[in-house]
Amino acid sequence: MIGDGFDLQLDFNENRLTGVVDGQDIAYEGSGEEKYRDELEAFLTAVSNDDQSLVRSPYSDAKKTFEATLDVYETIDDAASVELER
Repeated sequence: MIGDGFDLQLDFNENRLTGVVDGQDIAYEGSGEEKYRDELEAFLTAVSNDDQSLVRSPYSDAKKTFEATLDVYETIDDAASVELER
């Protein structure tokens, strides 16, 4: 995935994410069955404590990502195209 400020490689077979975000190298190794546990725990703690510094993305950006993801799944289910807003 390549975009403004990021270049990421996602390896589903190895459960690994590597790349660069805003000039910062990142590498994440998933842990098998607990793929999203750390992210979910950080998010729930951030919401519970009203502390956005515990997550990498502002809530407003995460909401847009979630909405875009739902639109993509809707498109796949309906075999239709959907226009995404920026």
